[in-house]
Amino acid sequence: MTKMFNGKEGAVGSQPNTIIGDGVRVEGKCVGTGHVTVRGEVVGTLTTSDDMVIESSAKVEADVEANNLVVSGEIKGNVRCHGQLQLLASGKIFGDVTTNILSVETGAVIKGQCTTGTQAGEVTA
Repeated sequence: MTKMFNGKEGAVGSQPNTIIGDGVRVEGKCVGTGHVTVRGEVVGTLTTSDDMVIESSAKVEADVEANNLVVSGEIKGNVRCHGQLQLLASGKIFGDVTTNILSVETGAVIKGQCTTGTQAGEVTA
């Protein structure tokens, strides 16, 4: 389980519509409209118009786009978040980040350029 945006334990928002579980590897372009939780591996692109959680066991080698995003695992790729990006202490992002609101816990890693602010979530790369 990861933290909600309000600080309580559990997943962001409601129950996930899609779970990429431990031991599962997905390759290619993944596009959806519901809440996504990643515990396994994704290679390619990963996009949802809803919220996304990258759990501590997750390894993502993909460009990622979501409304709100909580990261406690690892992302190698660019991240575009229209709302709030919460990078927990175990989280790592190796790529450029564009988000409206950025929250980073002590111990988290970002290696790349960060763009934040009211219009940042709407910027196209």
